[in-house]
Amino acid sequence: MIPIDIQFTQLSLSTVLSEKKLGNVHLRFNIICKAGGNEKMKSNILVVGGYGQVGKVICTNLSAIYPGKIKCAGRNLAKAKDFALLTEGKVFPKQLDIYNIDKSDEIFNDTAIVIMCLDQKESRFVELCIEHKIHYIDISPSYTILSEIEKLNNKAKCFGTTIVLGVGLAPGLSNLLVKQSKIQFDHIKEVDMYLMLGIGERHGRDGVEWLLNNLNTNFYSFENGYPKLFTSFSDGKRTKLSSKHGIRTAYRFDLADQHIVQKTLEIESVSSRFCYDSTIATSAIARLKRLGIFRLLKITFIRSVFISVLEGVLSIFQRLHIGTDAYAVKAEVKGIKNGKGVIVQTSIYGKNNTEITGRVASFVADRLIKNKYPKGIFFIEQLFELDDLLPILSKDISFNYEGTVENFV
Repeated sequence: MIPIDIQFTQLSLSTVLSEKKLGNVHLRFNIICKAGGNEKMKSNILVVGGYGQVGKVICTNLSAIYPGKIKCAGRNLAKAKDFALLTEGKVFPKQLDIYNIDKSDEIFNDTAIVIMCLDQKESRFVELCIEHKIHYIDISPSYTILSEIEKLNNKAKCFGTTIVLGVGLAPGLSNLLVKQSKIQFDHIKEVDMYLMLGIGERHGRDGVEWLLNNLNTNFYSFENGYPKLFTSFSDGKRTKLSSKHGIRTAYRFDLADQHIVQKTLEIESVSSRFCYDSTIATSAIARLKRLGIFRLLKITFIRSVFISVLEGVLSIFQRLHIGTDAYAVKAEVKGIKNGKGVIVQTSIYGKNNTEITGRVASFVADRLIKNKYPKGIFFIEQLFELDDLLPILSKDISFNYEGTVENFV
């Protein structure tokens, strides 16, 4: 039987996205990569959720470098205007609903980079950015949306767009800690990552919902190269987070960094754990989880009440200075070097995780503007090194970086 070769193409500059062989039929799919807007006119940076806590940090940082080129965007125009007024003309407000926008919207004509500070429900807006050859940065800690965006890799390559995901504290700095540690090994056996956040830091409704959304989550993480099912806030593990914070108990949590480094850094066994700076608060959440209290959050009314109450309690904690705004991120990597067992532990800690998250995003945006990077979808550790980032961060904010190397049997 003679093989049949069928090619689907269009008369224009195109890129082969995929080739499939079905029996004796060889299918080759081509698509047109035609970008919208005038690329030469694009110079603005659009910060979606720019009047939020992290968004304000990003707008402020980048407007100092690119005054008049930053747009603070979101559905609430009044909040965008109020914040823009404080910047004395360096930042401009823009009303934008990413779920209700047309591909012909004028925002795509003058935007060079989009920084997403919202946890999206879908990837349609990202697709529109790609089709208009707009580079894109996402600070979301949710692997659900990040994995959806990952599927657009071929499209991003086709349109010549660079997408950087997992930009922030965790994922972000946690991934870079693992990457830096990895080069010290001949073979890695296990990676454990830890995130501590301050219960005294200002927590908006989005932060409260993020916590509650993950408390009832069952998720897969890898052990010895195979996925294993875990439940959030279980399997507590004690670790020395840093020389300042001492030993804490942290619990399994569906943080994106564990899913990311398993692929990008080829880690066979990996975990992410979470705790608050308050041991009392962390223990209370773990007990309530074991008692099954959080199952009630499936009831809409109870969930709504619980969010409002928790948001209010955290606000009171902040005003009464109960808890702190401390954060810490740690990577503990175990493996073999020269035939011996080695543990490398590195951590970054400081105060105000909102500030350092915004600074990391600002760094990536500035680099995308000033340098050329490969086209497609990447996570931060695939394009950058920890040594690139820390000297820049240390110029403007205070944080601590430390590491230890030990042998084990």
